[in-house]
This record gives sequence, C-alpha cells and structure tokens, in this order.
Amino acid sequence: MEDAELLLSWRNDPVTRSFSRNALPVDRTEHLEWLRRTLEDPARKLFIAEERGVPVGTVRADFDGRAHELSWTVAPEARGRSVGRRMVQLLVRRAGGPLRAQIKASNSASIRIAETAGMHLAGEREGMLQYERP
Repeated sequence: MEDAELLLSWRNDPVTRSFSRNALPVDRTEHLEWLRRTLEDPARKLFIAEERGVPVGTVRADFDGRAHELSWTVAPEARGRSVGRRMVQLLVRRAGGPLRAQIKASNSASIRIAETAGMHLAGEREGMLQYERP
C-alpha cells in the first residue's frame, strides 16, 4: 500500500490512460480500493520493477485458472529504455503456462513487447488486440 500514490500517478498519466482499456482518470479512493483488493487476491500478482532502486514500472498477472493475463505500465520518465520488454520477459519466465494480453491497436510499443514475449495476435475485440501464447 505504501506504493499507492506512485502507482496512481502512473495510472493517471495521460499517455498511460490513452492506451488503457478505461482512459478516464482514476480517483484516489477508487485506486486505493483496487490496490487493496489486488494485494489480497491470490490469483493476481502485482510487481513493481526497479532500476538501481528507483521504481520504473509495474507488471501484473491475473490467473483465471487457465491462463495468466498480463498488463504493464512503464513510468513516464522510464519510457524508451526497454523497461516494459524486460519487465514482461521476467514475468513470463515466472508465470509460465498460457499467457494473454489485451492491447490497443495504437500501442505499438506494447505490441512489440507482447510479440517479443512470444505472444501472437489471436484476434480483435472492441478495439483491443488479443495476444496469446499457448
């Protein structure tokens, strides 16, 4: 919970919001409740990546009994340094098994990350590209 404010600032960054399923800003109360539920959920793993002790991004895996759905955010000040690719590769090795990710078609950086992690385009639904790895 001590990282709540940092995670909220990353979530509400305009670039992050533009690539999120929900592009609306999240208020602090809603975010704190989401983070509390996330930390209590054994099927959800949330990690904060650091470089030299400085937080640079977050990556999450939600397990539904069949596959892990991955989601990631790179801190605005860490963009363009392959942070997302490295975070996702580490999580892929840890999670194992089938993987999924939903990515907006306009998010070319995340598309490259998913493909580098071994995921392939499986379809599109409601403006979101569906990536999978068996």
